[in-house]
Amino acid sequence: MISSDGLDTGLTGGVSGGPEDPAGEGATLRYDGFLGGRLRIAQPVGGYLAGADPVMLAASCPAQPGESVLELGCGAGVALLCLGWRVKGLALSGLELQENYADLARQNAQANGLSAEIVTGDLADMPLVLRQRSFDHVIANPPYFLGGTPAPILVAALRATRRPRLTCGSRPRSSGSSPKDG
Repeated sequence: MISSDGLDTGLTGGVSGGPEDPAGEGATLRYDGFLGGRLRIAQPVGGYLAGADPVMLAASCPAQPGESVLELGCGAGVALLCLGWRVKGLALSGLELQENYADLARQNAQANGLSAEIVTGDLADMPLVLRQRSFDHVIANPPYFLGGTPAPILVAALRATRRPRLTCGSRPRSSGSSPKDG
């Protein structure tokens, strides 16, 4: 797929949802070309597959050689690495919540001859190694879901933390029971 500015996004497949840990040990990986095949990116078959969005995000960042860039939620590293390929001499950093995706981003950077510091951590509790620094540019490509549908990871988190319901003035009860008349 060619974007309006002539960049080959290398879109093969598309965006798809997957289990909470699609890049886990033993996951099947696919290798997709981005930027006209100049970047070769490993992505888990059963998880999020990067498409045109991270390529366009990278193209929209006005970073210049010598500047620093932080990508929040970098996944397998597509946006960060596209930007690093386009603009040589950047100090690239990424933050990724899921360890297996962070590992993929590190591997993808190395396989493509780019230097990037990928930190595993939660944006809600930014790791100290990133909080102590400042960045010239911060980019993020949030996940998208169909309107009115919750993110799969949120559904799993809600199921895992489900507690008995409490109503005002009552004792805890399970979801299917009715309050006793008192």
